[in-house]
Amino acid sequence: MKIGTFAGIMAKVGCIGFGGGSALIPVIEDAVVGDGKLDSKENYDKDVVVASITPGALPVEIAGALGRRNFGRKGMVIGAAMMALPGALGALLMFTLLSAMQSVVLREIKIVSVGISAFIISLLIQYITNVVKQAGQESRRRLLKTYFAITIVFILNCGKNLYNLLGIDRKPIFGFSSLQILLAVFVIAAIRGITDMRRFRSRRMQSFDKKNLTKDLIVWVLFAAVFLIPVLFYSAAALSFAGKGWISAWISFGGGDAYLTIADGLFVESGILSAEIYYGQIVPVVNILPGSILCKTLLGIGYYMGYSLKGSIFAGILFGLVGFAVSIAASCSSFGIVGYLYDSMADSEIFSFVSRWIRPVIAGFLLNIMLSLCCQNKGAAQYTDLSAGMILVVTVVLAVINYLLEKNGKIRKYQLILLDLLAAVVLL
Repeated sequence: MKIGTFAGIMAKVGCIGFGGGSALIPVIEDAVVGDGKLDSKENYDKDVVVASITPGALPVEIAGALGRRNFGRKGMVIGAAMMALPGALGALLMFTLLSAMQSVVLREIKIVSVGISAFIISLLIQYITNVVKQAGQESRRRLLKTYFAITIVFILNCGKNLYNLLGIDRKPIFGFSSLQILLAVFVIAAIRGITDMRRFRSRRMQSFDKKNLTKDLIVWVLFAAVFLIPVLFYSAAALSFAGKGWISAWISFGGGDAYLTIADGLFVESGILSAEIYYGQIVPVVNILPGSILCKTLLGIGYYMGYSLKGSIFAGILFGLVGFAVSIAASCSSFGIVGYLYDSMADSEIFSFVSRWIRPVIAGFLLNIMLSLCCQNKGAAQYTDLSAGMILVVTVVLAVINYLLEKNGKIRKYQLILLDLLAAVVLL
């Protein structure tokens, strides 16, 4: 595969990358993993493991890792940037439109989200069924363990969304974050591998590739600087924004939804951005468009920060692009640090255990993402004549139809998206 083809694939995946980082794991795998494709399943599984335990934008990190391994540092930058670009361009367009006609566009966003959510749910179902099928091919015992792992992770993770969907207004019994569950997996892995730690410390840490890690980090700093330095001549406030954006990405454990909380603390509570703009314009857009929530959110914060400082769309775009670049650079630099550590510990029992069980754990997370998408769709009821319950029925029916059509190979993904969007507009 040539690097241009790789860039096109990453951009294509980015165009259908609705539903957050975890939802894109099966989509990226389908595009680049397998016989005659770009990479092996073993390498991809490693990327998923590292991205899952690393702060930042998961799909962007995986795209950067695929590019780095197969095309060098040029591929690293191109892969990450192309994965994030479709969502970023769409977000810039939507932020501009919202400034002019907020109420009309917001209504259309809510309606269209129903069709998009159905498409996402069908993709997640495919991933989960593939995980179960693979476990069953290995052994019945592994299949039962996989079912058990998926169920436990879902129960521990789903509390907030399940209560929201059922209209229960109280604190859920179980409401563990994805990060907490992943940390628990690593604790279990550490206990299993504790007898292996002495050999690991004496032999494997010597292979830690500090030289290449340093070069990768320099590339990402330069990537962010290319976007930042020109804006500094326009406004010195861009430097502070870039610094806070980088910090926010490096502490964004727990996925895109968790980043919304982090960004609130750093930019809204500090008074840099109003809650009205953040929750009234930025959050609805990032939840409907494809791509990383982190990348789109930081771009949106930059856009409105620049717009408020200078009172022009041009300034908003400049600051937004700084947020876009910083989100990619910060995410991929943190991934690089953890990735090189992972390579130096590859034969330890810790990572062997995580590699075996990361897919069932992710499958449990994906079940919770389905609930989250259904919860978001409930909000469309205030813009249509249908009740929240009927909108959920439409979502589920469309998702099942998507799954059956995709499973039989009778229709392409982009065709499914178009059909879902049309169905949402007609039915709602």
